[in-house]
Amino acid sequence: MPDESYIWWAMRPSSRHPTLELRAPDSCTRLDDAVAIASLYRVLARHLDRIPDCDAALTTVDRAIAVENKWRAQRYGVKCAFASKDGSIPIKDMVTDLVSRLTRDAEILSCVAELEHCKTIVERGTSADGQLKAAAASANALDDAKSWIARKTVEGLSIEQRRADPSGAYLVR
Repeated sequence: MPDESYIWWAMRPSSRHPTLELRAPDSCTRLDDAVAIASLYRVLARHLDRIPDCDAALTTVDRAIAVENKWRAQRYGVKCAFASKDGSIPIKDMVTDLVSRLTRDAEILSCVAELEHCKTIVERGTSADGQLKAAAASANALDDAKSWIARKTVEGLSIEQRRADPSGAYLVR
């Protein structure tokens, strides 16, 4: 192994910068989605830092449920239902509850709107959902999915960014 970057991780301290690195389960085509997910990680990091022993009561069953829920999220995306000791929880309800519990931390970090946008992602779907829908609607699946990605990426750029490069060259960078 050449270096530590080959170790699988979801969130870790950077070895090169004074920050945390994170991996999102979906590559965001929309800038506002990327900012929302980064804000969620940031707010969660603050929340967990304030409550260092929050996992003290976790059992092996709790950890198994967490592993199962990670798999469900990866497999079913915004259509998943999470497992819990009390039964199934639709992702919409889980995200709504999570945003509600984290709102105070988001207020301190001045990113309430960005955190709230996580609920929009669940309602609308992720980039992966859009790509699959575009691909399924055509016999030219790969080309249509690539076109969808380019179109949604440009839609996510600000007017200033589009004006700065009217040639559209930003589509191939």
